Amino acid sequence: MFHGTTIEDKGFVGLGAVTMDGTYIESEGMVAAGALLSPGKRVLARELWVGRPAKKMRDLTDAALEGMMAGVVGYQQLAVKYLKEFQD
Repeated sequence: MFHGTTIEDKGFVGLGAVTMDGTYIESEGMVAAGALLSPGKRVLARELWVGRPAKKMRDLTDAALEGMMAGVVGYQQLAVKYLKEFQD
């Protein structure tokens, strides 16, 4: 759930996460699944935030970012597949 959050292109929020008023997620910043990003927090580029309340856990490596993008591409391909099936 997002509430009053700005997410830059390539920012990532995991399933079941909650972001509150005035939060900001920079490009390549990541909020983990199930996390709670409390009001006014800013996730910087290449940071991983986890927990309830969310706190910075670590910086993301190139390999982690590549894995994240592979997952995004997989979801895009799945969406195209299902849309095609429903349109036929």
